[in-house]
Amino acid sequence: MTKDNDYSEQIKYFTKEIEKGYNSIFCSNTKLATFLCKRGICYEFNKNYSMAIKDYTEALILDPYNIKYLNKRANCYGKIEQYEDAISDDTRAIELDPNNQIHYSNRASYYMQLKEYEKAIIDYTKAIELEQFNANYTNNIKLNPNNENSYYNRANCYARTNQYENAITDYTRVIALNHNNKIYYLLRGNCYEIIKKYKMAITDFSKALELEPENADYYSRRANCYFAIEKYEKAIDDLTKTIELDSAKPLFYYHRAVCYFKIEEYEKAKTDCKFILNNSDKYNTIDSDTVNDIEELYNRLLDESEDYDDEEYNNEDEENNINFSKLYYDPKKGRKLDL
Repeated sequence: MTKDNDYSEQIKYFTKEIEKGYNSIFCSNTKLATFLCKRGICYEFNKNYSMAIKDYTEALILDPYNIKYLNKRANCYGKIEQYEDAISDDTRAIELDPNNQIHYSNRASYYMQLKEYEKAIIDYTKAIELEQFNANYTNNIKLNPNNENSYYNRANCYARTNQYENAITDYTRVIALNHNNKIYYLLRGNCYEIIKKYKMAITDFSKALELEPENADYYSRRANCYFAIEKYEKAIDDLTKTIELDSAKPLFYYHRAVCYFKIEEYEKAKTDCKFILNNSDKYNTIDSDTVNDIEELYNRLLDESEDYDDEEYNNEDEENNINFSKLYYDPKKGRKLDL
């Protein structure tokens, strides 16, 4: 690699060689295409993708069956978000080299960018099949990082198309290949939560916390699951830890207030409601409907904090369409799966 990653001198050199090649009857198309490709690589390293694409295109005119040039041009198209063009090049590469899993994996990644997840699933599935076929599969799957990536990316596609059981299966395979990646546990836990397998989700969020114990988001997600199975004390513990780690999100106080309400700790519930109401102007993350819900809960607590009938309140909530579960994030809508 050159100083400061500047390939200007190499570009000048290859430009001269290309000019010589075009002016010489002795320079073959293959050799000239090679110089164009090398200059394209230099442009690519300099992040001048449009010029790199131009050189790879000229190289392909001279050597139209060269898969390397197709792959490189596809990569540049991807860098400038021309995903349809990248897909076209990878499709051509597949036609020329149908048993190479890399082409399918690359094309799948561009389908993902276009949110064409079903097409991406088909390509990742083919890539996995070819990886298993092309490798000495008996033992090599444990050593093949591409296989891990393909399963992981396909799992993400399954999750984005609401195929959560399939996503869980692929995340489980990925975890078997790499059990020290917190994101894998987090995303599998997210899927378990969506399909209401809360205890499995709690196990995964707990494992993610073992790997990153100071992550407020993981605590809040586990708290959500504890709330769903009515383990309110545990939810309070996790929300308290969440607040310690990330006090800038006042809704965590409201979530904890609801848990306190559920175990009839009304004074503590009032304290948390009061905090968020006193600080709501400082944050732009609280919508007006939520503020109204907080105010309603706080006012009722003020009126009847000692002799509160939890069942009566819950019945009133049903009549007034107040749903405490909405206080927690919806794992399908409230968080992205990138992961």
